[in-house]
Amino acid sequence: MLAHKPHIRSSLMIGAVILVLSACGQPIFGHPSNPGEIPVGLERFYNQKLTFGSCEGYATTDADAKAFANDTFECARLEVPLDYQNPRGRTAQIALLRVPAKGKPSKRIGSLLLNPGGPGASGMSYASLVATTLGEHPITERFDLIGFDPRGVAASTPALDCFTDAEREANLLVNSINSGGKDYTDHLIGLKIPADGARCVL
Repeated sequence: MLAHKPHIRSSLMIGAVILVLSACGQPIFGHPSNPGEIPVGLERFYNQKLTFGSCEGYATTDADAKAFANDTFECARLEVPLDYQNPRGRTAQIALLRVPAKGKPSKRIGSLLLNPGGPGASGMSYASLVATTLGEHPITERFDLIGFDPRGVAASTPALDCFTDAEREANLLVNSINSGGKDYTDHLIGLKIPADGARCVL
């Protein structure tokens, strides 16, 4: 049934992305009383309509620039609160990449939202990789593949910059989130996430 109602699919996808983005320990402003109900104060985020278009300008690495050059790939940006406790404040823009289903529209089932994990992994890169790896496959025939770059990562804005150019050139792109660090960033995009060196800036 949903396959014949694109506006419903779009709303469901936006809701799913927002729920995924807000599920990592992030408090939601105005908890809904019923499942499926839009939280108070977040209506404009849930009701926004995404406009997918060319992926030109979304790549942040040479590898992504080559991968995203595929004419069948579509990109868009989703606006979300930077701080869910203050939804009227600053916002972040989440970059998404969609690989439309290759099969007949009448056979399309829906969308698969992909997440490579992390922290700090690009979901846009992952979606393009999965689509290329699967090639002609029942999944790519009947499902749209969608990946997003988490807050602060790759094409999403504002971006985090945790290393200087000299550190990048010296291949010092290693943090100690899992093993523990001596310094901590107290408010990293609204979350308390330890970051060795505490040099991450928006």
